Amino acid sequence: MDRDQRLTEAVETYFQTGEKKDFLNEAWIWTKQICMRRFGMDEDGSSEVMLRIIQSAERCLEIYRSRKYGNFPAYFTVYVKNQILNQRKRESASRKKERILVEVKGSDLGTRETVSEMRTSEEENVRILVQKALAKLETLPCLVVKMRHRIPMNLRELKLLKEKLRRKSSGLRTYFREEEEYERSQRLRRKAVTDQLQIFFGRTYFSESSRSEKWRKRKKIWADKMAHIGEEQSFRRIAVSLSLSEHTVRKVYYDAIRTMRDRRVGKEFHLSLAA
Repeated sequence: MDRDQRLTEAVETYFQTGEKKDFLNEAWIWTKQICMRRFGMDEDGSSEVMLRIIQSAERCLEIYRSRKYGNFPAYFTVYVKNQILNQRKRESASRKKERILVEVKGSDLGTRETVSEMRTSEEENVRILVQKALAKLETLPCLVVKMRHRIPMNLRELKLLKEKLRRKSSGLRTYFREEEEYERSQRLRRKAVTDQLQIFFGRTYFSESSRSEKWRKRKKIWADKMAHIGEEQSFRRIAVSLSLSEHTVRKVYYDAIRTMRDRRVGKEFHLSLAA
């Protein structure tokens, strides 16, 4: 049985039983060959692509079924290529951010700290920093920033939110109940992805035991990434709640961030990178 047939049979097994194990096994081999042989990616880059495919495995398969494509190997090859292009964009953006962080002058974080440590420090302090600066903003920008970062609202933001919700025949109680349900669904999503990663990393420990320590570190990195899923509310959800366009919400948010930065609030913590 050739490679295409094994992949196709694994997909059929998923649609019949809902079991993804065979598909993930075949997808790993398929993706690694495309990444390393066709695109010349290193092991780290190809591993990042594969982990993202694991994260979106169900979506990948459901798109194939809902759009009634007839050749899964061809479809999956295009899907992997798109993930590779996205990965390269992320790597380019990451390198740019690292240069910004390394070149910052006057920071009291210290030049010997690694970029990773700087990012961790930024994440831990950004909410405290925002909270101190929000009182100086107008009500709408303050509300948008608090909704984005899930910061508790005070009376003035709650009044504005209530007024906005009234336009769509809703209320604060309904809003907070829906937000609670959404956060619960995000926690379930994190658990589902974590379970898939456990299966994937378990297999790589056996097949690539010589690099087990490297895979353990990568597993921890991805576990940390999964923990942040859903922490920030999307601009789309905020726009729907406030009966505004997503473009307007983005503009209000980034204008607020720019205002705080111009007032030198958050400068040393690079608040503009918080979004």
